[in-house]
Amino acid sequence: MLCAAAACAAQLALGAPDASAKPPAPRAGAIPVEIEQIVESSGDRLHSDDLELDLAGARVRFTGEVEKVGRTAGGESYVVLSDGGDELTLRLPGPLDAPEKLEATEEWEIIGRLDRPVQIEGERAIAVGPDILVKTPGLVGEERPDDVIVRVAGAESFSAPSVEPWEEEKPLYRVDIEKQGTLSRDFVLPGPTAFAKAERGGKTLYDYQQVMRAADGRTSSIRCVFRLENGHLRNTSYGEVELAADGSRTKQSWVDFEKETFHDTWSARRKPFPPNVYEARCLSLAISGFPIGEQSVVRFFVWGGRGMPLPVYAYVDGEETLQTRGRAEKAQRIRVGLDVRRAAREIDLPENWKQGAEAVGESWYSGDTLYWIAADPPRTLLRFEGPLGPPGSPEAVIERVR
Repeated sequence: MLCAAAACAAQLALGAPDASAKPPAPRAGAIPVEIEQIVESSGDRLHSDDLELDLAGARVRFTGEVEKVGRTAGGESYVVLSDGGDELTLRLPGPLDAPEKLEATEEWEIIGRLDRPVQIEGERAIAVGPDILVKTPGLVGEERPDDVIVRVAGAESFSAPSVEPWEEEKPLYRVDIEKQGTLSRDFVLPGPTAFAKAERGGKTLYDYQQVMRAADGRTSSIRCVFRLENGHLRNTSYGEVELAADGSRTKQSWVDFEKETFHDTWSARRKPFPPNVYEARCLSLAISGFPIGEQSVVRFFVWGGRGMPLPVYAYVDGEETLQTRGRAEKAQRIRVGLDVRRAAREIDLPENWKQGAEAVGESWYSGDTLYWIAADPPRTLLRFEGPLGPPGSPEAVIERVR
């Protein structure tokens, strides 16, 4: 129900810009800009008169010198960049992994997705996503052996879910379709759910099950099995069963992420699943294990049932108060989106072809999917906003009601 949209956020096509806009030709999917053009952009959409383009949501590439890397008293990470007398402050979703590599006298290439204007200690800054990186200037889609590359630090998996085991016959969530798509989505009526925890052989296992119904009486049941390894939550297997209205079984599937392989449609090879892969519909449980207070970014893979697992990011984008379950609740807002550059790096292609792969990857991006989890443990999933399936699927708001 909830997590299929996370995979879809990585698959939907980027909406076409205004026909009147004349942006520079992208290189490896990133629009070449100058620091001055970002600094002079205006409004919530970061509109650039010079480029005749809104930069909010755009993946851009520019060069500049690193003036300062720091963190505010409130814990916000930032980097100050300059070029030709113009200074630009970027608010990062987390600290850089190795800022000491960034010598102030050198020119660097910055590649990242701009989000929105924000304030850093009273001064204007631009928020960026966790896919930002700073590297030695070179071809935008390539990484040379001698490149110095600095990324936003982050975890590679979720931690133990902080929710307690449950078994509920009545729906815990309400699904409101906000926008009908060109594709239908049959199973949108929430049904029973259950979550169990067990200790076996010194290991902690989790079992999440969910039933969804269609308007014609059919049902779809999923099962997500997890194991906790050294504090890291691993999705070990996933199963799905569909039943007709008369109760007869019409579909059944099971995948063991530890023993089975996937078919990489780019290389035509069979490959093992990465250890930090999560089936798309299992993400609604896994995200309650976001390592709040330890890491602000988590990078992982989402498996949608075919092709290659998609590399995505999840990051904390602030705290707000929601009206859910009949009361006001503080929540951490989590954004989940496609890591375009990492997707290109995962494809089996010669290095000098990866620019093309990165450009194709950018066309899959359509914005981040939003999750809200309770600010304090247990970190119950309170709200979701995003598409419910592959390209063309309806977009929905899903809220916790009990």
